[in-house]
Amino acid sequence: MLFRSLCLSVVLISSLFIHHGARAEVASGKEIIAVIGTGRMGAAAGPRLAAVGHTVIYGTRDPSSEKMRELLGRSPGAKAVSQRQAVQSADLVLLAIPWFATEEFVASSGPWSGKLIMDMVNASKMGDDGLLEVAVDTSAGELIQSWATGATVVKTFNTVSYHIIADPSIAKGLVTIPLASNDAEAKARVAAVVESIGMEPFDAGPLRFSRALEHMSTLHMVPYLQDRWEDAYEFYFVTGTAPLGATGVRLAK
Repeated sequence: MLFRSLCLSVVLISSLFIHHGARAEVASGKEIIAVIGTGRMGAAAGPRLAAVGHTVIYGTRDPSSEKMRELLGRSPGAKAVSQRQAVQSADLVLLAIPWFATEEFVASSGPWSGKLIMDMVNASKMGDDGLLEVAVDTSAGELIQSWATGATVVKTFNTVSYHIIADPSIAKGLVTIPLASNDAEAKARVAAVVESIGMEPFDAGPLRFSRALEHMSTLHMVPYLQDRWEDAYEFYFVTGTAPLGATGVRLAK
């Protein structure tokens, strides 16, 4: 009986410290983030997030691969586990996987209740003219929200180049990262992550405006797909431009 009581005490104390540690991470502005996908976007975001103090957990199909070992070498304090393990080990989940793999991933990686999904997926396909077009009637953001029961989705990082995420100084100026979500608190939390890596968050409204942001991503890729690399650009929103004395908006009829 005494042994059981001692074991229970150890478990309770351990749980208390783990919970306190998780709260301390959030209070300090540092998050535990599962990065799902190790392609160009995930391999740019993970090291950058780790470098500024966030705890990064890579979710990958092969945690012991040479590619993964190289990525861990560039990500201070990070670790690699299976995709489902990564999701279940973090409160924030950065989706950096191809659109065609997204629905299956969400279906196989739950439960999603209480998770905050940072969605950088674009539901796009190649058009007949060699340029990207949106492949769905709504958006990847809205569909992911409908698939991930109990999660909160924030559309983010889908309108920026991978090399700018890795090193924002390449842009030679501020880069705006629009955020779309139905949850103001989740949006503020992601905005803090965006600011922590040297970019400027912008509140782009509810999640349905993921549609506009995913169209922006197709526009962003035009110079690359037309081999006009010298014209490649990043988005920066100039704010504070409303007319003086404006008190409302009049819709055109």
